[in-house]
Amino acid sequence: MRIAVVSDYETNGGAAIAATRLLREFAREGHEIRRFVFSPDKQRYGWTVDLGGPLPSSLPFRLVRKIAPRAVSYWMHGRSLRDLRKALIEFAPDVIHIHNLHSAWWTGAPNEVLHVCREVAPVVWTLHDMWSFTGCCAYSLECDAFLSDCSHDCPLARQYYPFRQRLVPGEWRKKRQALQSVPDAVAVAPSRWLAGLARKGLWRDHRVEVVANGIDPSTYSPTDRPSNRRRFGLQAGAPVILASFNSTPPYKGAEILMRLLDRYKGQLLQWVFLGSHLPKEYLAYSNVHSIGYLCDERDKSALFGCADLYIHASLAENLPNIIIECMLCGTPSLGFNVGGVSELIRPDQTGWLAKQPTLEGLEAGLFAALQSGFPEQMRSSCRTFAVANFSAHTQARKYLNIFEEIIGRA
Repeated sequence: MRIAVVSDYETNGGAAIAATRLLREFAREGHEIRRFVFSPDKQRYGWTVDLGGPLPSSLPFRLVRKIAPRAVSYWMHGRSLRDLRKALIEFAPDVIHIHNLHSAWWTGAPNEVLHVCREVAPVVWTLHDMWSFTGCCAYSLECDAFLSDCSHDCPLARQYYPFRQRLVPGEWRKKRQALQSVPDAVAVAPSRWLAGLARKGLWRDHRVEVVANGIDPSTYSPTDRPSNRRRFGLQAGAPVILASFNSTPPYKGAEILMRLLDRYKGQLLQWVFLGSHLPKEYLAYSNVHSIGYLCDERDKSALFGCADLYIHASLAENLPNIIIECMLCGTPSLGFNVGGVSELIRPDQTGWLAKQPTLEGLEAGLFAALQSGFPEQMRSSCRTFAVANFSAHTQARKYLNIFEEIIGRA
């Protein structure tokens, strides 16, 4: 089977990483893969077609982009779409698999990209968040305007993307029109939660499937905890609490994590933070370690495996890869009962769910986790649950079944 994969980034971000893992499984099964990305890594992977790369970074261009983002969009998207159409036609795929398009906004995505893809082959679109059926946001939080028509006074319009509020309704209507004009496009959501929202929203008249993200169990696995603690400068006795710190966007929970750290700074705990670096005042604490971003999966597996608990403080989430990665390493998680998090965290089996999406709820969950002593039985059940439910091979096989079915109907 010839499979074309279209996305904004190549390996930057959770959605791109999930897509890359899936591509590797397709390749292992002998399928011919070509990847079409609007912002490639500029590295050799053997599958990338450069569709123009990211926007110019010069100061004049950035000023024009800030003053007139739509003008920049119209200028860029014609070239990008022509390149995409030509490259797809030359490859002649049996099926086209779309992933995130958020950061390829200058293409006029998603309506033009969807049409270009469907001109060439049947389309399957993996939804990594809500963006494909909202006016602009990845997560609508408490807002349900996407069910009928996103409004002019959208509070999230300028939070993540270069949008003016008045443009939000038009973008929502473009997406509605695009999906209505391609009725055989199939959506796949990694979580049951996201699939439910898609079926209520603009995907209501389409086929929407649920296929969880998958990870190769041999990539993330339990390791020698004492030696890895020494490797990362961690003590042998005190519990290790791992967390992801992302200062933007706000729903990632950075403020809650900092307030939780304030309350536990005097406790005999070791805090390890991944991602964005903490503010300087927290780095002064002797029991706080800021690792930054780890790209090598072997390093991540070693770190995840030596933690006692991973805290996921996000207030909106689809199906976080990092929770699955930690489970494969035998590490339980604590998180809020939001999005697809509850599909990963099973109380008393793979971790703890905070009863309220607040600082107090997270603190109560951490107290319960510490009181448990982190039994070895839970570490074992984390690994067993993850291997049984989030195998990369199983994920690929489910996708291939969908591909084969829609190719047969085309």
